[in-house]
Amino acid sequence: MGGFAEYAVVDDRQVAPLPEGMSAVDAAVLMCAGVTIYAALKRSLRLARDITSEKAPGANVVDARLEEAAEVVARIGQQDGKQEKGDMGLDAVIALPESQPAFDYGMALLRNHGRCLVVSFPEKGFHVAARDLVFRDISVVGNLVGSNKTLREML
Repeated sequence: MGGFAEYAVVDDRQVAPLPEGMSAVDAAVLMCAGVTIYAALKRSLRLARDITSEKAPGANVVDARLEEAAEVVARIGQQDGKQEKGDMGLDAVIALPESQPAFDYGMALLRNHGRCLVVSFPEKGFHVAARDLVFRDISVVGNLVGSNKTLREML
């Protein structure tokens, strides 16, 4: 109620003030999808720091249409100076699309003991290979939309 109204009465614990200079139009895209991704990124960084303390994690942007997961893992391993195949790859991935091939690609990017944060929720779910969970010690965890506290922090 009131989503399209000019004014609405709401509980102040459930709203977030916009920073000075940010328009409602600019903030609108951050309210659901923005805070969801922000919360997942924040959690993935926290998980990555829990996994390794060697260095703060960096960003790797990969176009899955252009590179095989194994090529990406090898490149990252080389950049990190890793010798063992199980140590190569990403500490964490965020699964956004609802496609099984995209989920599989993300899982293939993880190093042993990595974490897959699932944000999407396809109707039929995802198939997770037991070999990834058992032999690679991959954790698959869900990540709920961010809280009001997270929204305020993001803004």
